[in-house]
Amino acid sequence: DNKFTYDSVSEMSYLDQCVNETLRKYPVVTNLQRTAVKDFKIPSINHEISKNHPIWVPVYAIHHDEEIYPDPEKFDPDRFTTEEVMKRHPMSFLPFGEGPRKISSIVKLKMRLKAFINRYLHWYEIWHAGNKTGSCKNPEKLQVHHR
Repeated sequence: DNKFTYDSVSEMSYLDQCVNETLRKYPVVTNLQRTAVKDFKIPSINHEISKNHPIWVPVYAIHHDEEIYPDPEKFDPDRFTTEEVMKRHPMSFLPFGEGPRKISSIVKLKMRLKAFINRYLHWYEIWHAGNKTGSCKNPEKLQVHHR
């Protein structure tokens, strides 16, 4: 019914996929630093991380790993369909890190971002240069016009 509500924004699944793909390509933080809270042995490489040892998580590198995200430089929101997300390890997408405050910050940020995008699209028309039909094979040539 064209009303901008929390529920209507929550139902915008493709917009959510676009936001996630943007955060994958351009993460808010490129690395996370944590400290081991206990000794931990990594079985696959037979290595032990000692308690209180600093740990660096290379978020940018994970988000651009071709084994996780084929053709990582391509903007592809379909990487974040429910089916595709279920195929990946849950720690392969860390735009805000991981931890107890992550969920509320993600929900708030995504809601604000979606509200901004929705408002922007309400004020402007976007089409491919020289083509108002909606066909867009080259997104680098988009034109934006105030309504």
